[in-house]
Amino acid sequence: MRFFEGLKRQFVMVHVSGIPVRADYRWFFVIGLMTAIVAASLRPFSGSWGLAFVFGLVTTLIFFLSIFLHEYAHAAVAKMEDLRVIEIVLHPFGGLTRFSHEPETPGAEFRIAIAGPVASFVLAVLFALLATAASAAETEILIILAATLAIGNFLLAVFNLFPGYPLDGGRVLRAYLWRSGKDLSEATILTGRCGQAIAGVMILFGLLVAPAHLWLELGAIFLVFPGRCSVMAEPIRSRPATRTSALRRPWIMRFGRASFRAWNIAGITI
Repeated sequence: MRFFEGLKRQFVMVHVSGIPVRADYRWFFVIGLMTAIVAASLRPFSGSWGLAFVFGLVTTLIFFLSIFLHEYAHAAVAKMEDLRVIEIVLHPFGGLTRFSHEPETPGAEFRIAIAGPVASFVLAVLFALLATAASAAETEILIILAATLAIGNFLLAVFNLFPGYPLDGGRVLRAYLWRSGKDLSEATILTGRCGQAIAGVMILFGLLVAPAHLWLELGAIFLVFPGRCSVMAEPIRSRPATRTSALRRPWIMRFGRASFRAWNIAGITI
C-alpha cells in the first residue's frame, strides 16, 4: 500500500514562464505502457524491436508534450486575464491547470476555456502537414508517427469541445449561459448535468457498440464524477456560511483531459 501511495508523490519537472510543471511517478508507468503499444504497432515498419521502441518512446513523449501545450495554452491566456496560475500537473490520464480563483467575466472564461482546444487543433494541423511532407519523401515510419500525433491531437481537441462541464466545451457553454444572464452557479449546474448526460451516452455506446474500447468507459467516468461534483458543489458555494476564504479554495482540474472545479471545504475536497 505504501508503495502505491508513494507513486502518487509529485515532483517538479521544470518551470515554464514561472509556472511549476509537476508529475507523479505513475506518469512513468503510463509512458512505458504507451511506448510498448506504439512500438508493437511500429515493429513491422522499423526493422528491429530496438528501433521500434525508440520511435515509440519519441512518439509518446511528443504526445505528452502536446498535452502540456494544451494546458499551457490555458495557463498563458489565464495570465493575460490576470489570473494567477499555481501549477500545471501531468498525471497518468492527462493533465490539469490550477488557478488561484475563477475568471471574473464570461469573456475571460470563454477565452481561457477555448485556448486549449485551439492549441490542440493547431498541433493536429502541423503534424498532418508533417505527415504529408513525409509522404512526399516516401518515409513510411515518419508518416505513421506524424499521422498518429495528428489524429491524437485532433481527438484531444474534439473530445474537450463536447458541451458538458467539466470539459472545455462545457466551460465555453457555461460562459455563454453566464453572459446570457444566468448566474455562474446556475450555469455550472446546467453544464454539469450536460456533462453527466454525455458521460451516460458514452458508457452506453462503449458497452453496446464498442465494448472493446475501454477508453470510452474511462472517459465517461472522468466526465460523470467531476460533473456530479460541480452540480453538488454549486448549492454549497452559494451559502453565505461557506464563502470565507479559509474554508473555500477553488481549483481548476483537468482530469482525463477534462477540466473541472473542485471545492475544498474545511479540508474536504468535493
